[in-house]
Amino acid sequence: MKKLNIRFKIALCLAAIMVLATITSADTINVPGDQPSIQSGIDVAVNGDEVVVAPGTYFEIINFLGKAITVRSTDPTDPVVVANTIIDADGSGSVVTCISGEGPDTVIDGFTITGGTGSNDGFCDLGGGMYNIGSSPTVNNCTFTDNFAEFGGGMYNDFSSPTITNCTFTNNYGFGGGGIANWSNCSPTITNCTFSENSSCEGGAGIYDYSGNATVTNCTFTDNYADGYGGAIVGGNLVTNCTFSGNAATYQGGGMYTGATVINCTFTGNSAGSGGGMIAAGTVINCTFSSNTAGNGGGMAIVNGNPTVTNCTFSENSATNGRAIAFEDNWPWPPSNLTLTNCILWDGGGEIYNIDLATITISYSNVHGGFAGTGNIDIDPVFVDPGNGNLRLQPGSPCIDAGANAAVPEGIETDMDGNPRFVDDPLTKNTGLGSCIIADMGAYEFQDGTTDCCIGDLDGNGSVDTGDLLELFAQWGTAGSADFDESGTVNTIDLLILFANWGQCP
Repeated sequence: MKKLNIRFKIALCLAAIMVLATITSADTINVPGDQPSIQSGIDVAVNGDEVVVAPGTYFEIINFLGKAITVRSTDPTDPVVVANTIIDADGSGSVVTCISGEGPDTVIDGFTITGGTGSNDGFCDLGGGMYNIGSSPTVNNCTFTDNFAEFGGGMYNDFSSPTITNCTFTNNYGFGGGGIANWSNCSPTITNCTFSENSSCEGGAGIYDYSGNATVTNCTFTDNYADGYGGAIVGGNLVTNCTFSGNAATYQGGGMYTGATVINCTFTGNSAGSGGGMIAAGTVINCTFSSNTAGNGGGMAIVNGNPTVTNCTFSENSATNGRAIAFEDNWPWPPSNLTLTNCILWDGGGEIYNIDLATITISYSNVHGGFAGTGNIDIDPVFVDPGNGNLRLQPGSPCIDAGANAAVPEGIETDMDGNPRFVDDPLTKNTGLGSCIIADMGAYEFQDGTTDCCIGDLDGNGSVDTGDLLELFAQWGTAGSADFDESGTVNTIDLLILFANWGQCP
């Protein structure tokens, strides 16, 4: 009986060792060393394995078959290796397919993906370069080029949320979505990617996000063209720190046609029938619009939406109507509305064109030609070098300390450069609204100052004294820089706050 127990224990130990070995070991399958093709490498791989592909051109289409494996080039971070490790479908379908529930542990990394013509779903061809249905793989360091499909020339996603990082989409074509098309229930994350010279005959030459849930960060969109809407992007949920230049759309939205939240983005040299920089319906913060052109709305046009635009700068845009912003006729829908605060619109006059009887609320902004509203001015903003796209503020600019603090969205603590949004210039009198340090107008905060707070120092001389008291009385009953409690009116409470801080600033 004792021997039986010992044998049983030994058997259990051996079984445990075998299971542990299976769990902890992962094979590397080399192509073409171990297997002649990438697909044959995938076929023999099990979860956790790596298929490592030597440089060369592989004329094939591949399917991940639901496996949590990595398929990569020999060095995905080397652009030369990526350019020379090519999967070419040669017109035979989608280059890469994930339709078996693949998740983030399914990885493709470091390839040039080309020659794809898509997979037919019974109606049209989808996903020339990559076709994802009900799958969310990880896609890194890949170049998608010269692929075609009716939707998603470079990539098509449906019920899929892939993570796409450090990829390039160039010269792909799709009726909708030259680079990427996201259809239903998609929330892809697209980071550090480049979209250039993609085209579409409907919309979204770079990205067509029909699902409206894409997060796009640190991406560059250059020279994409849509014979319709959204030269670079249609849709999206959150677009941050992106650059749009030289994109074009025949109808609307040279850079974007979107209801997304757009933060810290640059729109330069884009063009469209309306909305040279973008068609906006959502929230736009810390963005610049320069040298964009359109028939209506050189910088931005508004169609069937109610955007909020904060701390943006418009300069040297051109349009027949509305150099900076124009409204399109929404009939039969109700007119659009615009709330614009802390912005600079300086394009040569004729900044805003309102054909739609929209409700326009502009405050604490510098509008060339003037515009009625609290805190608005019409004075040269004194940019550093607008002709070369430097729209930062020079010392003495009337836009310094002239914004409204309450308009700066919660959580947006920096300007477009990533510098602090609230910096006080002690040489500039506060003319904006808020306590202590007041935000500047425009996308860039003037940084030659202090972030230390001195409540009550309205004239910026380093102390709270009689000059500040007189300034407070001059603003009595109005909304101004002496409204320390940001109640909307300078009153007794603000007077008490000033006396509480009387004397030299800390």
